[in-house]
Amino acid sequence: MPMEYGRRCKVCNCSTRAEADRLKLAEGWSDQRIADWLGEHGVIVSRVAVRSHFLNHADVKADARREYARAQGVGAAAVEKRVSDIERLDRSIELNAKIAEEYAESTLAALKNGQKLSMAQVTAGTAAFSELRHAIQAKANLLGDTPQDDLTDLLVRALSGDDDATRATR
Repeated sequence: MPMEYGRRCKVCNCSTRAEADRLKLAEGWSDQRIADWLGEHGVIVSRVAVRSHFLNHADVKADARREYARAQGVGAAAVEKRVSDIERLDRSIELNAKIAEEYAESTLAALKNGQKLSMAQVTAGTAAFSELRHAIQAKANLLGDTPQDDLTDLLVRALSGDDDATRATR
């Protein structure tokens, strides 16, 4: 977590600053306890100096704002990538559905006319159906629409006392 820095501050310039900041901010140690702890690690500093360090050089609110803004950027990028992946899968589904439909139509026509299908035709048709199924499953996973997700939702609702969900699990 980035912190402000004081050139003349003993706490800022000690090798144990990150741990001292963590002990204060995450563990809630008192200024005196941190001064004593720093003394044990070779940094002689008063309680007042520790207090001054945290008042002037450890701006938790500013750090929280920076961290939140960074996380929002990461989250937005992840959402953008997921949407892009879903759109790519939509194009694949559309293309493979068209190929599979054309294959089915040509196969029916050939069979009605007593023609045999070549191995290449069978392989191409099988591949189109396989790609279509794979793209649909991948899209469902990205959208969270899998049978496992549905079961998890149902169980969570049942455990939380939802009567409809409880009846559905019986």
